[in-house]
Amino acid sequence: MKEYFWYEFDRAETILEAGEKATALYIEKILHLQELLQDQFNDTKNVRLTSKAG
Repeated sequence: MKEYFWYEFDRAETILEAGEKATALYIEKILHLQELLQDQFNDTKNVRLTSKAG
């Protein structure tokens, strides 16, 4: 992620612009991880419910 920040910093007109782009990327990655964890949790919960019902 640091590499992305410095890449954007080289392309950006200001450090604030680079920081905003890097922050947006961090948020996007965090939201993606949250979705993956929620899917994994739901899958685990479904397996438990199925095994108890069966």
